[in-house]
Amino acid sequence: MCFSYSVHQIQNKLPFDPNNLQIPIPGFFFNGFDHPKLPICTASEKWELAQWGLIPSWADNSAQKNDIQNVTLNARSETAFEKPAFKEAWSKRPCIVLANGFFEWQHRGKLKIPHYITSKTDPILWFAGLYEDVKINNEWQRTYTILTTIAQGIMVDIHNTKNRMPVTLKESHLSDWLHGSIENRHKLCLPNETTTLTAHPVNPLLNKNSVNRNAPWAIESYQKPQTEINF
Repeated sequence: MCFSYSVHQIQNKLPFDPNNLQIPIPGFFFNGFDHPKLPICTASEKWELAQWGLIPSWADNSAQKNDIQNVTLNARSETAFEKPAFKEAWSKRPCIVLANGFFEWQHRGKLKIPHYITSKTDPILWFAGLYEDVKINNEWQRTYTILTTIAQGIMVDIHNTKNRMPVTLKESHLSDWLHGSIENRHKLCLPNETTTLTAHPVNPLLNKNSVNRNAPWAIESYQKPQTEINF
């Protein structure tokens, strides 16, 4: 799954129209359960901020909002087309989610070891997503979810319990994702080596909600300190 990622820098020229997009600062660690507003691009080919956690159009009760968004941060690409929360967005509202990297936890016994995953070749990862517009308390709100697929490559070892990862797209496939047929989007979600990923362990303080994780140290490589031995 993907419940946290970073957006701390963007290319000088994004594909499509950035329209003076301002990324949230700082942007080293965003927790999906906080439902931040982060950059997406829709078929309009304009980048904008939308709230993470898709709210389906039929959920017009504001009291339901947070509970629904907590379970719609991600959508399984294999079943999104048939799930009530996602099926309309799957057929009509694809989007691209902009990220520099994402976080996942490897389990070794009782240890949960956080890792930061990025592209080997590009400063940006392009996640396949879906979006929905919903009216909450008489205000329109744009929300989104990140599609996931079966873990592949290095993610098999890192996300070794759930065995999932975000659907990542090549830059050359972005237009196909936004404007192609439903059948083509299905194909783009199939497990394949679309992006060469690299990863490194990061500070285990990321396991603590009580610390401010939205800081540069969150994405820096971490080596466990060696225990000193005094003779």
